Amino acid sequence: MIDLDPRVRAGLELQLDDWRGKLASGAQRIGWKMGRDVEEVEALMGARPVVGHLVSSSMLAPGGTGRVTLAAPGARATLRAETELGLQLGHPVTAESELEDARDAITGLFVAFELVDVGPPRGDVVRVLAGNVFHVAFACGPTGPVAETAERNARLAVNGELRGCGRLLDDYAATVVDAARLLAAFGERLVAGDRLIVGSSVHVPIALGDQVTSSIDGLDDVSADLMT
Repeated sequence: MIDLDPRVRAGLELQLDDWRGKLASGAQRIGWKMGRDVEEVEALMGARPVVGHLVSSSMLAPGGTGRVTLAAPGARATLRAETELGLQLGHPVTAESELEDARDAITGLFVAFELVDVGPPRGDVVRVLAGNVFHVAFACGPTGPVAETAERNARLAVNGELRGCGRLLDDYAATVVDAARLLAAFGERLVAGDRLIVGSSVHVPIALGDQVTSSIDGLDDVSADLMT
């Protein structure tokens, strides 16, 4: 069993209760997101990613106009767009799975765009985690075949202008296992059909009204026009 700081545990319990409520209200389960470089979490867990959830109610149609709901008026100043690699899981992954099991469970790759709000409640790890780790909305590109991720570049363009570049990790099996172990601590698991977006490769300021395109070498782009 993974050992979690009580504040991390409390925040994730609140988040997963919210997730279960969304599903009970008719939202569809899409999968999970991994948050990396979250200062409030790293102060308690070290340099490990933390889990958030993805459901249909915050999913934008790729290539279309996405309408998003902001938690507060001030969120317009703290919006960020992220390009992330997405993994399609074809098999369950449990807390007991080995790295090779996790690798074998990945049956496809895709580009994901995530819109996040990095404003308040910064500094309060319980509220950050309960609020789904800054999540506002996301979109997924078409799924392509599994292939090596080493040396692949990620990019994010806003209104046709390149705003940021990054590099993928060489391997994401450990990220999948991290997600499985975190979920297992709360009686949940990664299941076949889940999509997992594995953390930001590019992170840039964004404004509502912008047209955003996320891309990764070797995969089809995903884009969205952001409106309120």
